[in-house]
Amino acid sequence: MKKFLKRITASLLALMLFSSFAACSSDEEQAAGKKSNTKATLSVIPNTLRLKQDDDIPDYGYGDTVSIGVAKNETEAGQFIIYATKDISAFSVGVSELKNEDGEVLPASAVEIYAEHYIYVPNTQTINTEAFTAGYYPDAIVPMANYVWSGENQISKGNNQGVWVEVSAESDMQAGVYTGEIIVNTDGEIRKLQLEVEIYNFDIGKETHTMSAFNLWSSTTMYVDQIAQGHTYSSTELYEKYYDFMVENRIMPMDVPSMNLTDYEAYAEDLYKYVSREDVSSYNVPTTDIYTTENGNGVSTVNCEEFEEMFRAILDVAIEKEFDMFKKMYIYVPYHDEPSQSWQYEALRESSDGIENVKKKLAEEYAEELSTLGELGEQIKDSLLNVPNIITIMSYGILNSLVGYVDTWCPVLSTFMDAEAEIVLQERLEAGDQIWWYTCNGPLNPLPNYHIHDNLISSRLMGWIAQDYNVGGNLYWSSNAFSYIDIMSGTSSTIPRDVWTDSMAFSTTAGDGYLMYPGYKYNVDGPISTLRLASIRDGQEDYEYLYYLESLIEKANLHYGVEVQLNDYVDDLYNRLFTKVKPIVDQEEFLRVREELVNLIYALQDEDFSMLVNLGSTNTDSQTRTVTVFAKAGVSVAINGKGATGISCGEGMMYTAAVPLDKTVNEVVVTATAQNGRRLEVVRNLGGRVQTLEDFEDMTETKSITAVNCNTSIESESDNVLTGEKSLKVEVKQTETGNRYLRFRQASGYDFSASESFAKVEFDVYNASNETVILNFDTNQASSISAFYVEGGEKEHISVSFAALKESEVKDVTYFQITFSNVEATLYLDNLQVHYRQYATLRQTVKQSTIADVNEVSYNPTKDSKGNLLMTGFEDEESLRRTMFHNLYNSYVDLVDYADCVTEGKYALEVIYNGTATMPGSYGNPNIRFYNLNQSYTGFFGKDFNVFDYKTFECDITNYGETFQLCVNLANRRGAKTYDYITIPSNETVHVRVDINADKLNAVMVQENFGALFYIALAWDKPVSTQSAAKHFYVDNVKLCK
Repeated sequence: MKKFLKRITASLLALMLFSSFAACSSDEEQAAGKKSNTKATLSVIPNTLRLKQDDDIPDYGYGDTVSIGVAKNETEAGQFIIYATKDISAFSVGVSELKNEDGEVLPASAVEIYAEHYIYVPNTQTINTEAFTAGYYPDAIVPMANYVWSGENQISKGNNQGVWVEVSAESDMQAGVYTGEIIVNTDGEIRKLQLEVEIYNFDIGKETHTMSAFNLWSSTTMYVDQIAQGHTYSSTELYEKYYDFMVENRIMPMDVPSMNLTDYEAYAEDLYKYVSREDVSSYNVPTTDIYTTENGNGVSTVNCEEFEEMFRAILDVAIEKEFDMFKKMYIYVPYHDEPSQSWQYEALRESSDGIENVKKKLAEEYAEELSTLGELGEQIKDSLLNVPNIITIMSYGILNSLVGYVDTWCPVLSTFMDAEAEIVLQERLEAGDQIWWYTCNGPLNPLPNYHIHDNLISSRLMGWIAQDYNVGGNLYWSSNAFSYIDIMSGTSSTIPRDVWTDSMAFSTTAGDGYLMYPGYKYNVDGPISTLRLASIRDGQEDYEYLYYLESLIEKANLHYGVEVQLNDYVDDLYNRLFTKVKPIVDQEEFLRVREELVNLIYALQDEDFSMLVNLGSTNTDSQTRTVTVFAKAGVSVAINGKGATGISCGEGMMYTAAVPLDKTVNEVVVTATAQNGRRLEVVRNLGGRVQTLEDFEDMTETKSITAVNCNTSIESESDNVLTGEKSLKVEVKQTETGNRYLRFRQASGYDFSASESFAKVEFDVYNASNETVILNFDTNQASSISAFYVEGGEKEHISVSFAALKESEVKDVTYFQITFSNVEATLYLDNLQVHYRQYATLRQTVKQSTIADVNEVSYNPTKDSKGNLLMTGFEDEESLRRTMFHNLYNSYVDLVDYADCVTEGKYALEVIYNGTATMPGSYGNPNIRFYNLNQSYTGFFGKDFNVFDYKTFECDITNYGETFQLCVNLANRRGAKTYDYITIPSNETVHVRVDINADKLNAVMVQENFGALFYIALAWDKPVSTQSAAKHFYVDNVKLCK
């Protein structure tokens, strides 16, 4: 059966949501079918994308709508590009009032508009010239009013100008969809974009549940006062503005704004002012040092007498205020940063011992006084004794020298790419230590960093990666290096620079060391944010989504008597976003994952359902994946349309199904119906199709596998066989020279012909030896894609992701290679499989000035002998491309050849609408639109089309679902519509016929000459804020009749 499957989501609109505006110029000009004679065009792009000033603009198919989904207590942004077809001397952007369907207005303070400021990034030794080239990158986001005030609101012909639209939702705002308009003025020419804001019905709170230590250089710290460098003056009040600004963006400055660093009682009072705030999650307690010289080395250790005085003052305030002052505290001693020499280790041990002695002494001394506070006193004592002592380390190899003296290890982020380091760090976690990470100039792309010349999505994904790796904190060396720091001279002296034109605070990396700009240039007495800081904040808020989901899972575990862990529950989401700590740069996939996360939260927090949809293991023999659903008792459950029979599980029910992995896109659709009739649907992605390259069951010999310094044979002894009846036995030799590897070659019969579509390779391994063995996975195109440790006596399921590889590294693969470390060992391998990508990456890159005249588009629908216009019978993929599917988020369309639903030709359009999972930011009915031709090359009517020539619109609808009301609209893009309602009974085929008359047409076409944007829509259900039933129907034989 021929299939053209498409999943409709908010983030996959580029593949199927072909709206009228690939790039939006004025409606009137498009309606007239004229080439653009205006100064600018507008393009909506994801908020995870950074485009240079002269980059071509990808067409994401978002049309003229900026959609933003935001939880309560979250800030989220949308983004669009103004492209100048002529010089623009002045532009400005504003927003209209936003209302929901009940007429409630979103406060104007909830929406902020920013102009993206471009700064030149030169080629340096650290820039990845394949991915990033020298040029003008957007970085600072300047409030629009201030940008206009500065007079810099100009755009040169051929340049892009990014506009950043932020929405902040407060706890008391009503959930739902709010709509309005973004008004763009370019030299007096007015254009409008639709702004759709969906406030999700959950609250992530003001508290950030992870710690961070972002250094803010000022007069209150030991560092050079960079605030004064940026503003020409400095003050505690100005520092406080920077402090509050960072906290608002969910990153915590190391030090609170206090000048009382030697008056410990006053300092403790200052601390309470900030630490008691809900939005402050962490802070550093400063230390003074004792400096000595030993063997010619300058050595600093913590002055523990002064440290004790400070801790005592803080403990006094904690008791007086009855507040745990130590819960959010950490200790970062800068003169023990990145130790690498034995004398540095010894100094660190001395300081650590001194700090621990002070903590124990005070806990004992204040024990009686703390006991008067009951449980709070016990909590304060516990927090005091467990204040993290953070040590940054450049190599995990030094851990053994410091175990017992360090309780919080902070390696550079790239350390997590090392398989051995990952095991060592995991051991420290299991021993009760904490793990943080830090970045400082490195790592470089493709690993996450805060550089201007990097993918914007990378810094956002750090929040997700931190949750996956149980990273408890993030340290960053400087947030406001407004000078040039001359490390090349060996002195690290600071040299003034113009932060608005010179991107290099260091000689190597643009943007490293500063995440804000001083606002004086734009009449802002405080900091101005950046795209990078907004991305970091968004990643922190994504972390809060996961934190909230974890709290819901813990409640569900108690209800069902199970032990589902967050990271296991969302592991499939992680795998679609990053490999180890290497981001997968796919804007659309990120949005798909984020929306799936939102739906998982909705399913669990809804008290009628409390539904968990857990993805289990893949059965390699049957090519299926186990899906387990937990739901409240009394809820009926269907899995992929089939009613499921459950068994009791705790206080609820458990349902299990094996879902085939035989499609390009494999998903499980779980539909639940509560006793009160409410329905809920959860869609989870299962991955692409799976191909078994080798299961070793039919092999009588292993000559097709190239083995170097290894002996191979087929093993059938049951104790060593992993699955089935046979596994591959590999005896690895220890050698003085040369590698030890297995190579699976295309020339030997293994199929790598579609390697550009590979998502990952998986296999099982059992190490029957006592020695730990390191496995490296390579191909002819990419070496050391991943490394894995397999300990002696252990079985492991190995998963090698291709997702983060470059296109050149996955194309034309001719062999897989598994390389073994140089130890003598016996291993068993089985189930070598390839998992394919589930979504093709299609992107049409256009410059708006090259868009063809609408009258140059040729499409000639067939006419029959009576002159009827046969618009489409859905006979090919082109018919899908020309159809617009609106507000069908998480639903499906397909071309099928089922005999009982095809009324004309060989195929019909299948529509499976889930009924509840609506498109974020969408409003109005779900519908299918048949447009007149437009600049997106969609539509079904030719350039000489005249709808007044026809009397009826007709089509065939076959309904496999419940009876529903179909509404046929004659409409235009400005919103004028006619309404004809037709009942579509269950399990029947209905020939739909709607009269077309002059009154209807004049209502939607003549008004403002919108003929070129005329369309016909098949709509159903009410706007998205209401619950509606799922639909399953087929459409065929769509035509206009004389």
